[in-house]
Amino acid sequence: MKPTFMREQSKPDMAGKVDPDIRASESREVHPQISEASPAAQATIRVLYGDTDAMGQAYYGNYLKWFEVGRAEWFRSRGMTYRELEGGGIFLPVVEAHCSYHKPAFYDDILIISTRFRFVGPIRLRFEYEIRRDPLTLASGYTVHVCVNRDRKVLKPPHYLKALLTKE
Repeated sequence: MKPTFMREQSKPDMAGKVDPDIRASESREVHPQISEASPAAQATIRVLYGDTDAMGQAYYGNYLKWFEVGRAEWFRSRGMTYRELEGGGIFLPVVEAHCSYHKPAFYDDILIISTRFRFVGPIRLRFEYEIRRDPLTLASGYTVHVCVNRDRKVLKPPHYLKALLTKE
């Protein structure tokens, strides 16, 4: 029998009502493969004039570019660069991306990008981001990656990469 990762749904009472506390717990999935997030690495950037749109605020697509800045700095904070990783024949293409926009960034703002990492399965790597103009959170999101070789074959992270990713 296959294990279920969703909690069983509760049944309504005779009046057709379901306890809201039970309903809330039903929406949370149980993920046995998800690891705890790593300590955050931080990067600081300044919003350039070219990063803004006609309304004077940062163009929404730049936030994904800033996520990449955060991810690169996360690797550097652990002693390896993306260039070194790719030089060893390992690539990390993005297979999923999400960004929630909370407040706009403007020209010349100094932004802090906090990046954390966690495994979300044996081959799925998730980087989580928060972009702040202290004390405000402007955006938050994540990217999910898989490891591939030069032939674009998906593989489990090699031992040295797994050790780097789980390093405290």
